[in-house]
Amino acid sequence: DKGMYGTPLVNPEEQHKYMGTFRERCRLSMTVAEMKDAQNQKHLLEELAKHPEVTVLLNGEISSDLQSTYIKLLNQHGANFKIVNNFVENNPCLLYTSPS
Repeated sequence: DKGMYGTPLVNPEEQHKYMGTFRERCRLSMTVAEMKDAQNQKHLLEELAKHPEVTVLLNGEISSDLQSTYIKLLNQHGANFKIVNNFVENNPCLLYTSPS
C-alpha cells in the first residue's frame, strides 16, 4: 500500500531521530550548545579534512544565526552538507555522516 501511505521506512523512529539516516552512519553528533563551542567547530573541520566524502546534516530547526555560521564554515571548506527540515528540536542539531 505504498500509494496510500508512502514508501515504508526501515526503523522509522531511528531515521526520524537521526535526520533521515541511521545511527551507525553517524560519526559525530552535536547539540546546539556544542555547535556554539569554537573547539567543537575546530574538531569538525579537522574531521572534514580527514574524510571529505562525508555529509554534514544540519537540523533546519536551529536558529538562523547558528545555521548561517555553519553554512559559511562548511562552504569555506568545501564540505558536503544538507539542511534537513521536519525534525523536532530535541534531535541532534548537526550530524556528520558516512556515505550510505
